Amino acid sequence: MCALRMFMPQLEGAEMVRKATFLALPLVSFLLVLNHAAGADSASLSEHSAAMPPRVCEIRLRAWCIVQENSIITDTPRWADTDAEHTWRIHHRDQPDSSLVILEPRGCRAAVADTVEAVRFSHAVAWEGRNWDEMQVRLRKDGTCDLILRVPVFNGDPLEWPFNTGRVLLVACKDDRCSLNEPTIADVTEKYRPLRERGEKSAK
Repeated sequence: MCALRMFMPQLEGAEMVRKATFLALPLVSFLLVLNHAAGADSASLSEHSAAMPPRVCEIRLRAWCIVQENSIITDTPRWADTDAEHTWRIHHRDQPDSSLVILEPRGCRAAVADTVEAVRFSHAVAWEGRNWDEMQVRLRKDGTCDLILRVPVFNGDPLEWPFNTGRVLLVACKDDRCSLNEPTIADVTEKYRPLRERGEKSAK
């Protein structure tokens, strides 16, 4: 009898453990289902985000591209010896007389960009019967791809489209996918804003 009394508590303890385990199983199963669902949703969101392009290049060259964004884009290939290899004009659909002009050399189609540097600014450059502010942006360290950006001379309009919005549509491509990279062409030329507004002649 004494041995039986000693064994009874062990049996009761084992029974309690069995019951507790039985009661916990549904909760564990529920948590496992929730964890699996959360993991699947995260993977789905990750795949969806990776599949969404950060931008759409309407015109893709080797070292750079142009995003359209409700604009009109035209390209004039070289005609005279003094012309750039390609002369691009971009203007908003509602502002045909206010264009951003980009002069592109041949080297911009030979390799992807390996830098984004603003190297020169000139104020009131005469071209095609009007004055322009000119910015030179280097996309290749060897100097083979220097884009020349021309915008109409600042006329006091703080919302002028060519400088404020047009520059943002120009994207340096440092890989074949033209992935997001910084600084952007708009970033490096922003330093010329006060020079344009003050009408200073030139700067680097």
